[in-house]
Amino acid sequence: MRRQQHIARDQRRIGRLLREAKLRIPSACLEDIDYAPKREFDRAQIRQLSSGRWIADHANVLMICVITMGGLRIRDFHL
Repeated sequence: MRRQQHIARDQRRIGRLLREAKLRIPSACLEDIDYAPKREFDRAQIRQLSSGRWIADHANVLMICVITMGGLRIRDFHL
């Protein structure tokens, strides 16, 4: 019973944080990333970032972005 309450509380917290974040595309997910050659994203690097291991390791992530007419686009990641 306590475990279910803990899980429910965590789910409510995550939902609240996502609503407060006011994400531009709330339904965005890793499976929707465009890996077109012109974007030069490395699938292995995206997978590594998505694991969250860099957080546990207290590592920094450098994101290099470019500004386009369509908005800000992520160009590269460095761990």
